Formats: sequence, structure tokens, C-alpha cells
Amino acid sequence: VRVGEGDYVEDVVIDHPVNVHGTGHILLTHVQGSGTTDAVKILSSNVSWGNLTVWHTPGHALMRVGDPAHPNLRGIQLENATFRESSLGIVLDSTGYDEAMAWNRFANVIVRDIQPDGSLWGGVGIVLTGGNGKFQLIAGRLHHDAGGGLLIEPAPVGAENRRIVIAGQYFYDN
Repeated sequence: VRVGEGDYVEDVVIDHPVNVHGTGHILLTHVQGSGTTDAVKILSSNVSWGNLTVWHTPGHALMRVGDPAHPNLRGIQLENATFRESSLGIVLDSTGYDEAMAWNRFANVIVRDIQPDGSLWGGVGIVLTGGNGKFQLIAGRLHHDAGGGLLIEPAPVGAENRRIVIAGQYFYDN
């Protein structure tokens, strides 16, 4: 899916493998959720998302990858993407760990200006919850997130946080 420059006010649900990439300048291609749910939900493995800005969706995540009903998602690739100006950045929920499966990889992802709203995780840039593994966070920036840049919650019974790689990532003013 090629997304042209513009402002898109809608909630995006991705429930099958797909590549979604902006075709123009990242600063001129915006997705803004409706404010009734997460702006972008990824509920399938093998999804690529890039060259887009997701912003201004208070009260909900800018992007949610997986949930207890859609666990163990693999091959999620975010590259050259910006998430900003909301109350919660990105949530990886129950993506699990399987040695044989692909990594989830965020490269050159910026999460910034996330401000608390009194909700659980409000103000946090990236949250890993429900047990996550084989996750790479590479060469991006987490900054000006009032609740912290990155939160890794303890895995629940029967799950684990394993193989989480952070390389060349900038954390500042959180």
C-alpha cells in the first residue's frame, strides 16, 4: 500500500501481511486516529510500516502491535516512522518468543512528545507488555516522553521477555 502525502484521520487495522509506506515526505504524510481507539492496530505477522507520521490520538496508543487475542506476531518491521504528540506511543502486546520465527524490528523510529493523561502507561514512548522476544530497537530516538522512553513490563506466568536488542538508540529528555 503506497500512501500519498496528506492528512488521514482514521483508525487503521492491519489484519493480514502487508507493506504500508508513505510515498512522499514523512513530515507531510500523517495518520491521526479518530480518538475512539488506537490509531494503528497491527494484528498480523509480516507487516512493514514506514515513512509515515502517526500523531494526535489522545487516550489511546498511536500504534499497538498484537494483543492477547492476537499473540506471537513476528516479522513486524517499522522503518523511518515517527510517532508524536499523544498520550501513549507504541505498545507491543504479547508478541511472544519463538527461536525459529522472525524478529520484530524498529529501525530509525522516532517516538516523541508523549504526555501523560492519567491512564496506565500514559506518557510512555514504547511499552512491551504480555511477554515479548526477538525485538530490535535500532538507531532511532525516544525523546520528550514525560512517562519515560521505554517500559518493559515483567512477563506474565508462562511468557517471557527474551532477546531484546537495543543498539544505537538515543534516549533523551524523558
